[in-house]
Amino acid sequence: MNKEYYNECDQDFLISLVLLSAAFVSCNKRTEAVQGRIIFMVGTATINGVPAKTENIVSTGDLLTTGPNSKIDIVFQEKNIVRIGADSLVTLDFLNNKATIQKGSFAAVLKGLKANQESTFHIQTPVTAAAVRGTSLFTEVLDQDRTYFCDCNGVIEVEGKNGEGKQLLQASHHKALLFHNKDGAVNISPSTLLNHTDEQLEELAQKIGQRIDWNSIPGK
Repeated sequence: MNKEYYNECDQDFLISLVLLSAAFVSCNKRTEAVQGRIIFMVGTATINGVPAKTENIVSTGDLLTTGPNSKIDIVFQEKNIVRIGADSLVTLDFLNNKATIQKGSFAAVLKGLKANQESTFHIQTPVTAAAVRGTSLFTEVLDQDRTYFCDCNGVIEVEGKNGEGKQLLQASHHKALLFHNKDGAVNISPSTLLNHTDEQLEELAQKIGQRIDWNSIPGK
């Protein structure tokens, strides 16, 4: 075999190596995009039934539970953070930007949604469905028939679980609704501030290097 043949083989090998490296990097970035990381925790929590701890990775589809007087903060895609409160049961889908809250409370500051080039975060509870854009929010499943939802700062489209009473909320500083499932129909009424504060949301924002401007409406 001549020298030219070996040179061609070397070139083919190098090209293959570069392509393989690029694919590996791309795969790693995609994996990071569909994962979250616990950065803070108080009390007890589990991921798919396994005790959780700070720095644990949370993957798409994982079921998170928290105990009494507990909470966990999870960062994903660098500029987004969620807090799962005490006595909660939540499934996170980072691939499709979605949280399903079966029980308990959930707060979020969302400043950098990327997955699937989707800029909307979806929230599902037993009685509500919401689409969130660039928003700070708080929601709590009070029981299986009642859900509290607050647009703390931003834009949220929210409705009953069967599409009842769709509303576009736009708020610079808290606009809250109470959803009540009664005899199969969801009734919606205005509500006051419940179980969360400006300071708690500002604390979450600081953890991702962001701030909340209570005088403007992001996502509008």
